Amino acid sequence: MLRMLPVMFSLLGAKLDGNKLDLSTLAFIAWFGPRGIASILYVLIVAHEVGEVSGFETLYATVMVTVFLSIIAHGLTAQPLTNWYGKSHKDN
Repeated sequence: MLRMLPVMFSLLGAKLDGNKLDLSTLAFIAWFGPRGIASILYVLIVAHEVGEVSGFETLYATVMVTVFLSIIAHGLTAQPLTNWYGKSHKDN
């Protein structure tokens, strides 16, 4: 959830077709933006660059469980949130 804030902050003032992105669009992009693959990449970079890390198995397992839970959360919310977003932006 904390990763959503930097995404939204980075998009403040962004425009699409000349229109400034509203809060619901920022939240939608932040929620569904890519996150899991970046987490896996970061843990693999650490393993490659640092080499032997104490507790790496625990770190790796934590990242994988987090990514798995993220996939479940996005899967469960994709249809309802997409429907809501489509209805709220029908006139745009």
